[in-house]
Amino acid sequence: MNFNKLRIMLNGKELHNECIIVNHLEENLTQHGCDIRLRKVSVVKGQGFIPREGKTMLPSYEEIQSFLDINGNEVWHLSPGYYMIDFIEGCNIPKNKMGRIVQRSSVARCGAWIYSSIFDAGFHTDSMGTFMEVFHPITIEKNARVAQFYCYDCTDVNEEDLYNGQYQNDKQRK
Repeated sequence: MNFNKLRIMLNGKELHNECIIVNHLEENLTQHGCDIRLRKVSVVKGQGFIPREGKTMLPSYEEIQSFLDINGNEVWHLSPGYYMIDFIEGCNIPKNKMGRIVQRSSVARCGAWIYSSIFDAGFHTDSMGTFMEVFHPITIEKNARVAQFYCYDCTDVNEEDLYNGQYQNDKQRK
């Protein structure tokens, strides 16, 4: 193995050139990923169930409607709580990569944190989603850049082992 060519994290141009990030704006490509824009906010309702074996049963989610503020901007006013958030951007994770989402520092400075699990090799979706915990009331404009998607090189995954589970193309959020 040639360790001189081994990369750890892809930059935004590489995410674009390798078609890993989709539905993005080129001006949102960054040194270490791509800024992603908030499309939808939902509150978690009900209760989920994680079995020892088999598929997870998700709780229900209720979309929070945005509204126009006094300046005519479409916004959400979010109180402290836990929210499912959807982005405009999607992803196509190849067999030798894994992705994550992290909040932009401006979101953390305003009192919220965005949590992401791993986006596995083989996962694809037209619209990524994850979760945000709000600790202090915050107003967010629709389509604002709130998070960054980034991607790491990893060992190749065999075709038969690529992700193809219940979250493929976000079937659970449709």
